[in-house]
Amino acid sequence: MKAKDITSKYHEFVAPRLILAIKVRDAPSNFELDDSREWHRILHQTSGHACGTLDVICTFLEPCPEVTAVMNEIDRTWFDTDLGAWSTPLNEVVKYRQILNEKLGVDCNLSYVDLEEAVYPIDCSPKNLRKLCIDELPEDLESLLKFDNGLSSMMGMIDRWKIYIIGENCD
Repeated sequence: MKAKDITSKYHEFVAPRLILAIKVRDAPSNFELDDSREWHRILHQTSGHACGTLDVICTFLEPCPEVTAVMNEIDRTWFDTDLGAWSTPLNEVVKYRQILNEKLGVDCNLSYVDLEEAVYPIDCSPKNLRKLCIDELPEDLESLLKFDNGLSSMMGMIDRWKIYIIGENCD
């Protein structure tokens, strides 16, 4: 499936979802997605009343049972806070990171800049994916993509993949 052929849709999530994603603005212009997974392009409202938008091509992941409760806690903790509407205070980043470290054994050391209401980033690595979900994913996530040429595959490959918990936005 060509990524450019996926129709974008607004999604409102009342229960948090775990996703493996590529931000559309960071995606190469022409690539195909591995058909072993179901892919979506979602527009997700974020940052509370500021009405931000996360625009990603993603696949939904099945969280491990113990992860679901923490996802719900995270979603409820920052629901209706407008986190990220005008800024994201360091105290909130530290609080979020502490939950990830203590309850899930993962971190947001590299991805915290995306933290806002309804979008909760987790550093993307095969190790973290194994801790978070039951899905069988390749060690090399780049193998989920097919490019026309080598140059296209290299452009943006550093930090291309994201793991997010996406939740309900208050507005």
